[in-house]
Amino acid sequence: MIKDEVDMQNKVLNNDLDQQRDENDRLSRQLKEEQLDTSNTNHRLVNTSNVSKNLSHESNTLNNSMQQILRRIDEISRDKLHNSKELNLVNSELERLSKADLVVSHSNIDLES
Repeated sequence: MIKDEVDMQNKVLNNDLDQQRDENDRLSRQLKEEQLDTSNTNHRLVNTSNVSKNLSHESNTLNNSMQQILRRIDEISRDKLHNSKELNLVNSELERLSKADLVVSHSNIDLES
């Protein structure tokens, strides 16, 4: 009778032990999955950080290029203004010379007449 009870308790305990082992195995697998997920997340975070640094660097490069372009546009605008003033002076001189030539031509015609 006692032997049967002990056997029965042993069966129950073995059953419990098996269940605990199964649960332990399940939790171990779950932990490994979580560790793998954490590792993947860390890799993605590092990659994202690197991408962010690269984008920041590219942004700085583009900003520097934009500043150079704007300085060049300002320089070209100043040159254009200077050339326009020079052209106006040349046109004024040409107009003055044309008027003077016209006066000389009229004088020559008057002298010939």
